[in-house]
Amino acid sequence: MRKNISRLIAMSTLALLLAGCAATLPGKDSGQLPEFSAQTISGENYSSVELADRGALIWFWTPWCAICAQESADIVALTEANPDLLVIGIAGYGSSEEMAAFTQRTNTAYLTHLNDETGALWSAFQVPIQPSLVAVNRQGELRLNIGPTSAGDLQALADWVK
Repeated sequence: MRKNISRLIAMSTLALLLAGCAATLPGKDSGQLPEFSAQTISGENYSSVELADRGALIWFWTPWCAICAQESADIVALTEANPDLLVIGIAGYGSSEEMAAFTQRTNTAYLTHLNDETGALWSAFQVPIQPSLVAVNRQGELRLNIGPTSAGDLQALADWVK
């Protein structure tokens, strides 16, 4: 009897923990939106001012990353499902030509993509690997999701941004 009660308590605790995990927002709090200015991969100027009071999802990728290319389909689907959501890419560690080719190959050329050949923006946002995603809400608060992001987690972060 005592063994059954202990087992029931353990199972109940596990169920509560798992239920709590399912309800949490992906990623971790990572401070405030840093001020930055950069060029897009097409050579236009872009700055953090354009994100003020708007919110956005910022997708960090590299042109040689197979996982980034795979994740691009979920990024495209997210933008189609949320036409008012601002999604920008920050491409790192490649040439402008490689970055442009990646956006053509992944059908993401319609998004704004910033050129971060040196990794300075990745450092400013504390992004250690690709792909990663940073959600910026209207108050400039950040949530960093390191590594690939599932379609469900992309939508949860998009809802948080709004």
